[in-house]
Amino acid sequence: TLSSTGVISGTPTVAGPFSFTVKVTDALGATYTTSGCGITIGPALTAACAAAVTGQVGVPYSSPIVVTGGTAPYTFAVFSGALPGGLTLSSTGVISGTPTVAGPVSFTVKVTDALGATYTTSSCGITIAAPLTAACAPGSGKVGVAFTSTIAASGGYPAYTFALATGSLPTSLSMT
Repeated sequence: TLSSTGVISGTPTVAGPFSFTVKVTDALGATYTTSGCGITIGPALTAACAAAVTGQVGVPYSSPIVVTGGTAPYTFAVFSGALPGGLTLSSTGVISGTPTVAGPVSFTVKVTDALGATYTTSSCGITIAAPLTAACAPGSGKVGVAFTSTIAASGGYPAYTFALATGSLPTSLSMT
């Protein structure tokens, strides 16, 4: 609103550029109409959690907090909870590092724009998997007798796929 004292105030509800003129009248009735007045209202500040919600111990991780609206530059801070061990939130809003601890974590991020507007994300989560490992089951067999052995994988993110990396299997045995 425009008050009779010339103050424009309120809480904008629509973004965009707005042009207007103002008629000023003095105590004796003289008038003047301004030209070229304008106010640009930027979109509201919002932020979304990091896009990558999974990682793995010992494997580099990087994912940004996505900000829309507001006025750059932005500042970022973990507002509640904590990031997974080994990860940090940079001044540019990127969560990165090499995770050191497996497990799920929850946190929120507070974003502040250059004009002081703030936005706190909804609860964000990142799950860090244990390192991928695999172990061969000991086995021995006899010619002409059916044989089965299973490679046991753990950590990482199932479903697993297996392929022979080096060497060869005994004749007539295969990985299925």
